[in-house]
Amino acid sequence: MSLNGFDSYDEYFSACCKFLGDNEWIFNYPVTEILVQDIPSLVPDSWIHALSSLSEEEFKTFPVYLVKEDWPASLIAFCQWSKKLKLKPEIFNPSEKLELPEIIKAGVTPKKTHEVDNLVPFIHSLCSDHSINRIVDIGSGLGYLDLFLYVKYGHTILGVESGKKLVETSTSRFQKVKAALPLNHVDHLTTKKTKRRCVTKIPTNDFKAYVTSFLSRYHISTKSGETFHPNSTVIAAIMDLWEKFKPKEKVISILLCLQANIQFVAESLIVADRVKYLLERNAKEVSVVRVMDDSVSPRALALCVHK
Repeated sequence: MSLNGFDSYDEYFSACCKFLGDNEWIFNYPVTEILVQDIPSLVPDSWIHALSSLSEEEFKTFPVYLVKEDWPASLIAFCQWSKKLKLKPEIFNPSEKLELPEIIKAGVTPKKTHEVDNLVPFIHSLCSDHSINRIVDIGSGLGYLDLFLYVKYGHTILGVESGKKLVETSTSRFQKVKAALPLNHVDHLTTKKTKRRCVTKIPTNDFKAYVTSFLSRYHISTKSGETFHPNSTVIAAIMDLWEKFKPKEKVISILLCLQANIQFVAESLIVADRVKYLLERNAKEVSVVRVMDDSVSPRALALCVHK
């Protein structure tokens, strides 16, 4: 992985720390307090003016380092440094398209399909290079990756998943596939589940519908332990707050774009730190590979270590 012109990891780490320290006002607060602490007021007026003039398409490309000559020098410097500090890993391009029976692809989202189409051949190529045929998948979720690796390449997979419902769903799904295809078995290790997803996507930009859905999917308790039941009065109070802070929506959008640039730097810093740590522990080979398109799947990097 190239260090973008930095002579050493230490020099790169120092530059990252300075950049993050200089711009901590963009990210160093709980996201739930973005309005409580009035974080939008910290965005320089000159930055707001420059970024508010962007078209919708230009605004979408800002996290990919769109820079205009008439922007304030401080904003240009921010973008240039965030670009310099974002490391460029190797890129993996599958040599063949993953062809699997429709029964296995049933119910798989486009995002998950993209991930599997790239991860499965990538993992297989690593296994082939090092004569590996047994794989442990920690955090196996619904087992899509494990099943695809077995069906396509015959690898032996052990899936480890803490979510009981995920294990039950993946096991049920596997039984359906097993009935249609000649497969062996998939193992799971189950531990107590501690979290669950309580927010669903709303098909429209109806904030009231979002609030209603959100409140219906949470068990809310008071400090004394009593169950709190949201009603129309509570929803009306939330909508009043929405109307109060709605004028700041554009500034908050700008703030989130600035955070996206910070995210690239933070991700690169963490990955570089892991690489240096592993090299200091005498790893035989360490590489960072971009396996997926990060516009489709943000978790696009693979850290590969050969001990």
